[in-house]
Amino acid sequence: MLKKIEKGIYLTVGLASLVKKVAEKNTKKLIKEGKLKSKNAKRIISKVVAETKKEGKKIERFLVQELRKEVRKVKPIVKKSIK
Repeated sequence: MLKKIEKGIYLTVGLASLVKKVAEKNTKKLIKEGKLKSKNAKRIISKVVAETKKEGKKIERFLVQELRKEVRKVKPIVKKSIK
């Protein structure tokens, strides 16, 4: 289970990075084509990054909940092995 949680965290970080790169690439293209002003592009990227972070926090909360469930399952087994 810990491996799954670790992968989930890496996935979240990777997706956030990818989303930012794609947003920057596309806004640069739109600026070059004259369809978007630089000031607006920065605002758009900031919004995209903020939303991505918000979604990342949701995923993080989910992963923590799952980890707690697993800990609750294992706790009695660990206590028995310690006795």
